[in-house]
Amino acid sequence: MSRLVSRAEFARLARVSKQAISKACNAGLAPACSHDRIDAAHPAAVAYLKRRGVALARYDGDPPKSKKPRAVAPAAPPAPQKRSKNRKSSPTAPGPKPDEPVPADEPGELDAYAEELDRLVTRYGTARNFRDWLSALKDIETIRKTRLDNEQTEGRLIQRDIVKGHLLGLIDAFARRLLTDAPKTIARRCYANAGSNVAVEESEKMVAELIGSMLEPVKTTAAKLLRDPSP
Repeated sequence: MSRLVSRAEFARLARVSKQAISKACNAGLAPACSHDRIDAAHPAAVAYLKRRGVALARYDGDPPKSKKPRAVAPAAPPAPQKRSKNRKSSPTAPGPKPDEPVPADEPGELDAYAEELDRLVTRYGTARNFRDWLSALKDIETIRKTRLDNEQTEGRLIQRDIVKGHLLGLIDAFARRLLTDAPKTIARRCYANAGSNVAVEESEKMVAELIGSMLEPVKTTAAKLLRDPSP
């Protein structure tokens, strides 16, 4: 697994200056270098540290081996005291109550945090890699917001609340009028035209004008909302 560290941190591990590390990144240390990071687990980095007498435990994170604790001989039990024959035995005082067993924790919020932390460590390896990922994600979201703002300013994007709260309301009101008021008016006028021997073309023109008069306010209001969405 790679272990990315900064050049300054790697310089401290190698006991050299940061300028020396920058120079080495253009030479034998180049395979382990990636932008401003160095993979301390790369063979080139391992060889570089070994040439400077740096132990592997300085950078690979191996914990020092703990010394075994010295065995202590158990103390001898105290000798039992002889009880006097004339001494009356006193009642034994009640001893302390044994501790009640503590119930095991049920899976809850801490378990969820532990699982999430384990998933992040498995995926990103180190805290530094995770911070780099968060920084890149933040940059992506900033760019996305800027792009959406530009498209809205240039008129290529409409806010969702304007469409749901205003445009859809206009369409719904027009549909209700078209299905309730318009059929009654059209039927009465067509019936009157038929009784007066009016040509069919005149009735068609009348129907088109009626529907157009109902649609025109919808078009005007929608165009106004798109030009100036502010209330």
